[in-house]
Amino acid sequence: MGKEGKIDEVYAHRLYASKVRDSLGLAVGRVLKRIGENGELSHVIWECEYNSEAARIEDVRLLTESRAFEKVTKKMGMLIDKFERGVYKVN
Repeated sequence: MGKEGKIDEVYAHRLYASKVRDSLGLAVGRVLKRIGENGELSHVIWECEYNSEAARIEDVRLLTESRAFEKVTKKMGMLIDKFERGVYKVN
């Protein structure tokens, strides 16, 4: 969840993170910004579909090794209160 007053900055930084992913040859995914008010839901969500679980694991590995994405992650950590990752299967 974005820190109070930082939601637009979180959204902009998530869009930037997608550009960094693209520069690394990774799937860009899509960024969603919540409309309306509900304190329980995240204001900004990034989602991406992978061809397989192995592809998702490889994506995470490549991001972990990337200095550029390490900087993205560090800044995002200053903009949000908490980070949650969910992995879902599409039927």
